[in-house]
Amino acid sequence: MLAQLSINNIAVIKHADIEFFEGLNVLTGETGAGKSVIIGAIQMILGEKADKNIIRTGEEKASVSAIFYPDKNTWKALNELGIEKTEDDSLLIFREVSASGRGVCKINGVLCQISLIKEAANLLVNIHGQQDTSLLYSEKKQLELIDSRQNEEFSAVMAEHTELFDRLKETEKNIRELSESEEKRKYEKELLEFQINEIEMLGLKENEAEQLEEKITELKNSEVISRTLKEIHALLSAGEFNATDLLCSASGQMQYLKSISARFEGLSEQLDDVTYRLEDVAAEISSQMYEADADPQELEALSDRLYAIKTMCNKYKCKPDELAVFPQEARLRLETLIGSGEKLNALIKEKADISERLSKTAEKLSEMRKKTALDFEKEIVAELLDLNMPKVRFKVQISETETITRTGKDRVEFMISPNAGESLKPMAKVASGGEMSRIMLGVKSFTSAFEEEKTYIFDEIDTGISGVTAQKVAEKLKKISRKDQTIVITHSAHIAAKSDNHFLIKKTMTDTETKTKVVLLDKEGRIAEIARINAGAAPSETAIAQAGEMLAEKNKKVDNRFEIVI
Repeated sequence: MLAQLSINNIAVIKHADIEFFEGLNVLTGETGAGKSVIIGAIQMILGEKADKNIIRTGEEKASVSAIFYPDKNTWKALNELGIEKTEDDSLLIFREVSASGRGVCKINGVLCQISLIKEAANLLVNIHGQQDTSLLYSEKKQLELIDSRQNEEFSAVMAEHTELFDRLKETEKNIRELSESEEKRKYEKELLEFQINEIEMLGLKENEAEQLEEKITELKNSEVISRTLKEIHALLSAGEFNATDLLCSASGQMQYLKSISARFEGLSEQLDDVTYRLEDVAAEISSQMYEADADPQELEALSDRLYAIKTMCNKYKCKPDELAVFPQEARLRLETLIGSGEKLNALIKEKADISERLSKTAEKLSEMRKKTALDFEKEIVAELLDLNMPKVRFKVQISETETITRTGKDRVEFMISPNAGESLKPMAKVASGGEMSRIMLGVKSFTSAFEEEKTYIFDEIDTGISGVTAQKVAEKLKKISRKDQTIVITHSAHIAAKSDNHFLIKKTMTDTETKTKVVLLDKEGRIAEIARINAGAAPSETAIAQAGEMLAEKNKKVDNRFEIVI
């Protein structure tokens, strides 16, 4: 549900905070009052393009924010997009555009890409208007509507079909790779054999390069190492005043104290232990003093070995540890090339088997869709009859595609004849905008019952209709709003009278600026606005009385609300 929409510095709207409610929310107002600005702001929050030209004159930036309260299933889908659920279950989307053309997008205060807002918005809102032709033109969307009416058996067959389709594409890819020219395979085979032999001749051991670098560094610093070891040895045991002699003296003194008192026994043992350990260290240093001298031949040999390893790494553009596993990976590719003939035959056989199974699942999907289409046709016709289209005919035309796709072999197209004597035509070719609006509304009225909960927004969907037809449209919108929050921008008094919440969009002008504000009407305000829609800017008392009767008849219970000035 869309709970709040905040608009700042967009066209004629300086600032507006609009609080929407559950049920049917209607926005009305005179032409040019700013209704299109509100729709533009909603489209902006849904990820549509935001141009700097929308910024109110004299301002540096414009922004829109919206607070939604998604249901449990929608939150699950949002989580899959990486959007974390908040403690109060709210979702805040924010967009800002500056005069420099730079924009800012945030979801729950976190910067994001516009693509993420579009994906999230698709789960939250469904917006329709006179220019909305996605349902009319999109065969993909029409196919999805038929499939959304299917049962668990259909879902199981579809899952099997998509798995087979993906396997077929992978198999075809492998066949293409193995079907390359014999000359190319021969060249690659010889190259791999040479590379494997060259690298294995090197005899690279694990961590050898690191160990070589460490040993070479040690040999290059052998003189420093030898001199330092000698100095350390003198300090520990060879000098006139060395640590070993001093510790031995201290240990003897402690032995004397131990003979006087037992409480010095522990200290004596510790001191003896330190003395022994120091003697061991001194002995080890003494032995290494003679190993520290550099062997020029060894240094040269190690340097040559390291150079050979690095040269090979540079040749293959890899690190030493990657070079070590190269022969193993190359052999796997070599095996593929050597056995390419046998594998190719096996893959061709596998492709034939998968294709046969795929054809069967596509046929099953087609049979199920055709059965569902019959019920779908009846339901849509019933909806359109309710919208005062007594001669309407509707058919789901299912034809076979040239090739089997991931969704099967069906091409779905909705065909309609709005009036008697007219032949069935694709929905995109129906004549009038009013008929388009009713067809779209009829489809949505039917499909909303089994779609995930969303907010539906209709922009002047009543254009080109009046009288009984407008009344029928109002009833359909009311029906949709019982399950899903519905927001309608309209010029129809019938729809306004059916609303649960009626907002008036008002424009005021001075010598220096133009402002638009949005007012949530109370009962008297609703009557006045319905009378204006029916009779013009200065309605008569009779028109006001008729508006009151219209409201009383179509909304038996009307909550009194206070005017909210934006």
